[in-house]
Amino acid sequence: MSRKSKGKNLAAGRGQATDPFGPQIVRAAQFESQGNLEAAYGIYRQILAEAPQHSHVNIRLVTLLTQAGQFEAAAKHCANILESNKNNIFALTVYADCMSGLSNYEEAIQYYERAIGQFGGVEGRQLRSADKAQIYYRLGNIYGESDLYESAKRMLVKAAELDPEFAGAYCVLGSICSAMGESDQAITYFRKAIELNPLLGRAHKGLAHEKKHLELDSEVEAMQELFDSGRMALEDKTEVAFALGKAYEELGDYKKAFKCFSEGNRLHRSVYAYDIAEDLSNIETLRLLYKPEYAKSEAIGAGQLAGITPVLIVGMPRTGSSLLEQMLSSHSLVHGIGESDAAFSLLHAASKGDLRNLSSLGPADWRQMGEEYLSLVSKNAGGKPFVVDKMLSNFQCIGLMRMMCPQAKIINCRREAMDVALSAYKNAFKKGSLECSYDLEDFGALYRRYDEVMKYWRKTLPGWVYDLDYEDLIADPEKELRSVLSFIGLEFEESCLSFYKTKRVILTASMTQVRQPVYKSSVNLWKRYEKELQPFKKAYKGSWFGFLRK
Repeated sequence: MSRKSKGKNLAAGRGQATDPFGPQIVRAAQFESQGNLEAAYGIYRQILAEAPQHSHVNIRLVTLLTQAGQFEAAAKHCANILESNKNNIFALTVYADCMSGLSNYEEAIQYYERAIGQFGGVEGRQLRSADKAQIYYRLGNIYGESDLYESAKRMLVKAAELDPEFAGAYCVLGSICSAMGESDQAITYFRKAIELNPLLGRAHKGLAHEKKHLELDSEVEAMQELFDSGRMALEDKTEVAFALGKAYEELGDYKKAFKCFSEGNRLHRSVYAYDIAEDLSNIETLRLLYKPEYAKSEAIGAGQLAGITPVLIVGMPRTGSSLLEQMLSSHSLVHGIGESDAAFSLLHAASKGDLRNLSSLGPADWRQMGEEYLSLVSKNAGGKPFVVDKMLSNFQCIGLMRMMCPQAKIINCRREAMDVALSAYKNAFKKGSLECSYDLEDFGALYRRYDEVMKYWRKTLPGWVYDLDYEDLIADPEKELRSVLSFIGLEFEESCLSFYKTKRVILTASMTQVRQPVYKSSVNLWKRYEKELQPFKKAYKGSWFGFLRK
């Protein structure tokens, strides 16, 4: 979930008229107003050299540093404020913001809660309700980032109660409810957010993805009018473009739908630099790091010793992986954790910034990394012995996973390539992920490399990777599920077929689809857009096109 209003000045206070540093502070403020921040920083730091706990100067530096994204430095100045006033709501809140910016969510939650605990004090009673709502909102977002969705919902509801005009709180509430499978409530919240702020693109996209468009209704017309108006910020316009594409596709206007999808992808790419060559190079580096002798030396892997069998679902996006995960997670012995970055986090930490450094690791290092991986993914498994990790990009490190956790089960989800390309192009993914999908040629190049790598693993590690085709799963779910479960080492359970009844949080772009029984309407949908998808086909095809079955 997104986090807004970083470093907002909540009851920050002002320097006193008798402050001996008053003239210097006035001069620094003038530099700030002129945009000369370096000069302002210099004056503020001179003051702190003499008076380290000067409240107003620390507050100014905290504000400037958080705006610049320098969270570590800002946190130090918050600590200076808290030394003299441990209950300062501004310092507690901005320190929490800094921890959030550094992805230290546990400490962020602790400091937001401390700030909220001061609402009944003298300073807290002086805060506006809207300022209190902001703190509840930020805490709700962090609970969401930490997968604590019930807590997130409570905090966001509180934010909306304190500030009934807070469109952002209603929008995030809608997203939380979507992830929890509470569709009707999500729609209500998204509509409320749009009512309060019609320019909020995230709310329009959330609503569009929760509802089925049966006619060209007023909500679609309003989105189109906003999109054409020139009033929306670029990020909001991007969100609305994808929402309109979904609506027009469901209404059968495929030409207009693809035009919207293309515009959404173009707008997204206009603000994010991306080089496909770097991704292709990293995939090849990871492939070459596999050492068969290390895997063979680990006859009993960390997975078996820990009593946990990790099940890795890999592949390209939009291949039915969320559907498979939901089916498997409906089994009594399986816990699904969604998309975990545990494997890549461990690999990058061990590589110290250069993946090639992994070549110096020995068998004991890989064994230890495997144990750390299992500890991370099984943290909330509730004692269930099988844990599903649906980080699709783990296809890049299948060989390394063999060295880390030889007992892992790898399932490669496949689907007709043209349907994959279309489905990826229709969706805006989480920022920083799948940047290749916003350009059809880039996506085609990555898909080709993925196919090559999977062909290599089939040859190098025969029998270790199970290939599951989406079309087969849709055509005969029970047959395919029985086969997959047998590969994993589990008996079939009927609950896996009624997966759409299973209550669990789902955060992928498929969150609405996997809460319905199996349907076939998306199979071969690419034929509606065959002409428009040619850039992908040319980049991917080369001299051959289709599944790698061998």
